[in-house]
Amino acid sequence: MIGTVLADCKHRGWVDDRACAKLLAGRLAEQGYAAVAIRARLEAIRLVPDAVEAALAPWRSAAAELARAREAAERQRRRPRALGEPARVARWLARRGFSPETIEQVVTLHE
Repeated sequence: MIGTVLADCKHRGWVDDRACAKLLAGRLAEQGYAAVAIRARLEAIRLVPDAVEAALAPWRSAAAELARAREAAERQRRRPRALGEPARVARWLARRGFSPETIEQVVTLHE
């Protein structure tokens, strides 16, 4: 549905793909998604490839990815129904799109 609405807004000239991609990428990154998952979401709503690439630039590095995974895992551990055990944290991070290498670093850090 969001794709249809965005397509209509773009057709009318109301949407700037770069601004939309940057805003959405930032929100998804804050919510603890990996760059690959962010890319998939941006592409799913049919934003132009140049806008997607520009929006991903701050979130693509291995250091940024690891920091985001650590923050996201830590937030999950603090929740009332915590996902404290390493296997559950690993599965949760995998669903967010993080690579096995990043997940291993995060889970190993907290074992």
